[in-house]
Amino acid sequence: MVRFLLPLLLLILLLSQPIFAQSGGMSIIVDDQVLLLKESPLVKDDQVMLPGRPLLEAMGMEVFWEEETQTVVGSDAEFEMVIPIGCSEPLVNGEPVEVDIPAELMGGCTYLPISFIEQFLNTEVGLVTESGTIAITPETLAGQFITEKISINTADRDLLQTALGIKQAIAENIIQYRESSGPFWEIKDLLKVPGVDEKIFSAIKDKVSVVFAEKGMASWYGTKFQGRRTASGEIFKQEELTAAHRDLPFGTYVNVEFPPTGKEATVRINDRGPHVRGRIIDLSRGAADAIGLRPYGVAEVKLNYIGEKAN
Repeated sequence: MVRFLLPLLLLILLLSQPIFAQSGGMSIIVDDQVLLLKESPLVKDDQVMLPGRPLLEAMGMEVFWEEETQTVVGSDAEFEMVIPIGCSEPLVNGEPVEVDIPAELMGGCTYLPISFIEQFLNTEVGLVTESGTIAITPETLAGQFITEKISINTADRDLLQTALGIKQAIAENIIQYRESSGPFWEIKDLLKVPGVDEKIFSAIKDKVSVVFAEKGMASWYGTKFQGRRTASGEIFKQEELTAAHRDLPFGTYVNVEFPPTGKEATVRINDRGPHVRGRIIDLSRGAADAIGLRPYGVAEVKLNYIGEKAN
């Protein structure tokens, strides 16, 4: 873990005032570039809080705000953060991580604790006492949050390429095989995929699993999409128990369990999504209500593949 340089004297000065005044000389430098801020940094519960959007954009990330779920999403080609406001376990590359202080929405601006930036973005953060400047040096973004093995039955093309080190054409052949022939029952079934020879199979067989259970973050969608056509061609009806999944064939039934409530429901895949990395399923409003997920917006669920027909 990289160092977080916080001189004791400066910390005392910072905590003696609840908010930094931009005109008072406090500035942020990201990779030697001065960051221009409309909102000032502030201190809350002994933690320095920084405006999220300008900071993440300065680090080369695209930043999106999801109003319905009150969630900030920051991503680039290889990295993603999903940060629900007030959530103590945001997602970094699809994996939940604990933070002492969650992101907060204040005055229309999302603030991130400086410890989150330092810990989970693998950056070096220094407070320069002479000038009152926060200096942030991005290093390698946190690839350590990708799980060791991936599910060959659910991984999308990008994850197959990144985690297995295979060409795009072979990743597409794997997806096409499972869509046309059904899920992989054994790892050696990969040898049936066009382009996967013994050499490639030997290189990737220890990096994949054929487990039909999946755990990850779920979201939901409702009124905004009511009456629209889904990717399967069906009309979306928010009260029905349906869901969007990136890879499972349309008509597949999946059992969704939500541990905080202990409730579960069987949903039918009739749409494609989620379109935010780090999430594994997008539930209809009816499905989210059935398991008690809707008040949470985005939360972790357990999926169990049932098949093309519900039991």
